[in-house]
Order: sequence, then structure tokens, then C-alpha cells
Amino acid sequence: TILLPAMLFGQKKIEKWDVFELTLNGSSTGNPFLEIELSATFSLNNKNIFVKGFYDGNGIYKVRFMPEEKGVWKYETKSNDPQLHGIKGKFKCKKPSGNNKGPIKVAGKYHFKYANGNPFYPVGTTLYCWELENYETTLASLEGTGINKVRYMPFPHKGNKLPLKPFEGEKHNWDFYRPNPDFWVMIDKSVQDLAKLGIQADFILFHPYDRKEFGLDKMNKKEKVFYLEYVVARLSAYRNIWWSMAN
Repeated sequence: TILLPAMLFGQKKIEKWDVFELTLNGSSTGNPFLEIELSATFSLNNKNIFVKGFYDGNGIYKVRFMPEEKGVWKYETKSNDPQLHGIKGKFKCKKPSGNNKGPIKVAGKYHFKYANGNPFYPVGTTLYCWELENYETTLASLEGTGINKVRYMPFPHKGNKLPLKPFEGEKHNWDFYRPNPDFWVMIDKSVQDLAKLGIQADFILFHPYDRKEFGLDKMNKKEKVFYLEYVVARLSAYRNIWWSMAN
């Protein structure tokens, strides 16, 4: 069966630089994270943009896309699961509103600007693993400070709490090919909540601070590639996401 959101029946309106999310229902047997491939091509005029999807648990698959041009975008999915393949739809991208200035771009080699042309002057702080501890308190403490960029990471340091497991398994025995969707929904929310405050999420993908406590730094090369592809498919449509490969 396929979940048929409103976007498949009619035009859903999405602001420029907001997230269009396509949600579908497919196979949940085996390991869908590894075995099911899903992508979509988004088209406007003569422009075609290829976007990878991801598995979100319980038979749910998603494709996220940030439109950077106004107009009626069309899309079509491609998958090795027949339930997910060849699904077509469209949505209308309208002008941005409020504080939606778009993602940050390089300006004149040495400076930054929002996609709408406004200058961006980074005022940053480091909040390693804030989303794992003191979530609401941290957000409240950021509001009104003028801080507009936060560096943080998904995996805990030695001594941190770990309220949700990032992958199936246990400490030092993780299945890195089976992300825990509940954990990554929390990460989604952290990026979204920072965006509401006008804060860039400078996301650190790897770090050396595990110090043999959790074993989350023991991915082999293939597991690292899988992890990177999953995180990019999941988060790259958010206009406030920045990538730091490692700390």
C-alpha cells in the first residue's frame, strides 16, 4: 500500500527554501535501510534535480527536497521496490515569508550571505550534544542572544547521557546499518527548532571523544559511507544545515 498525502492529489504549496517532504509506504522486511533504494527527480522548466530518499522505520519512506526556485515543481520516484517506483506528483513553490531568508552562501570569497542577498555575520557557539541533554533549557537560553550559528554533533562524548540509541544494538555492538528512527527524528527536531530561532545548525558528523565508552567511533569504511548517505538524505533539505566532517 501507499500512503497518499495531499500532495499526490493536488498542488501543495511550499515556500521557497522550505522542505517538501514526500512520505510513502513500502516494504518493511529484511533490512530496508540497505536493501531498498529510493530516489526522486524534481523538475522545473529544464532543471532536473536528483534526490535520494531514506527509510524512516515501520515501512515508511521519505524524500525531502528544498526548492530554490518558484513555480510548479514535478517529481517522479525511482525504486527497486515496486510500491515506491514511478510515483508522480507536483507542488507549487511560492515566495518566502517572514524570516525565511534561505540557506547561507559564500559572498565574495571571504564573506557570507543568505540566499536572498542579505548579509550573514556568524555569531557562533559550541553546544556539543545539547540535544541529548537539557534540550528545552538550551533552546530557551539561546533565544534573544544574537547567536546565529551552533556547532553540535549527534553522537555523545564520554560522560554524556544517551537517551535514545542512534542505531540498533548496544554499546560496542551497534548495527550501523540499522539507524534508530526515533533518535534521528530527535535530530530532525533539533535542526528544525534551531531554524525557528534563526540559528544555523553546524552539524559535526564524526568526533574523537567517545574514549571507549559507547563504541560509536568504530565504523568501518563502508559503514561510514552508509551513515553519511543516510544523514545527508535526511537532513540536507533543511536550509540551516551546515556540514562539518569531523572535529
